[in-house]
Amino acid sequence: METHNNPFQFIQDFADGKTVKPTWNRDSLKQQFEQGRMDENDYKFLSNILRESIGDPNILREVFLFRNRLAHNLKPGQERFVKMQELCCANFPLTDLNIVGYELPEVILENGSIGGDFIMNHAHVSGNVRMKKVKIQGSLHQFGVRVGLNVDQSEAEIGDSVIQTLAEIQGNLIQNDMKIGGSVKQVYSAIVGNLDQSCSQIGGGVKSSFTKIGGDLNHSNAKIKGDVELTGAKIGGNIKRHGAEIAGKIVE
Repeated sequence: METHNNPFQFIQDFADGKTVKPTWNRDSLKQQFEQGRMDENDYKFLSNILRESIGDPNILREVFLFRNRLAHNLKPGQERFVKMQELCCANFPLTDLNIVGYELPEVILENGSIGGDFIMNHAHVSGNVRMKKVKIQGSLHQFGVRVGLNVDQSEAEIGDSVIQTLAEIQGNLIQNDMKIGGSVKQVYSAIVGNLDQSCSQIGGGVKSSFTKIGGDLNHSNAKIKGDVELTGAKIGGNIKRHGAEIAGKIVE
């Protein structure tokens, strides 16, 4: 096995199919980043390798192949996505992330970073979707997604819109303290538990027409710049709007 003290040669040798092991450390990476010798994408990628997989060439190769496919706009395989979640490698700062139609035990992208859209239309997740504090520069697409437990997107930052039309969530949909640049669309969705959008800042409207919510709908202290549409919605609990600032109309 070859060793490398040069992170860039390390990446190139991976691309050539060589089995290599890094000898550089976290401090040397940080120094090169601060000196402008690598961009944020390389820095995050190499830092993930050090944190999660140093010394295991098989895992290193999985990390590289996954990121390399994303960089070339190729959809990663479902098994590889599961593996990357196990490694806690949730940073995709220059790419979209597309897991349309995947069947997964859970999705873990807490504190992650996605440079484009996150697309998981028609995905089936038997457990939780954990996206707390994720940063998505584009839109979040969860059209027709099915989730067996809870969806936690609290404190997430979404650059554009959130699309959750026809979603089925067997637990709570937690969207408090979010920052959303565009609108939120949750038409004809079914949420067994609560829908919590309290304290969120939403740049457009919130459209939840014909959606079924088993528990409470919470807009307390939210700032919504468009309309709130609840035409045909069925809410089993209470509607909470204490302290909310809604610039548009409330249509019920």
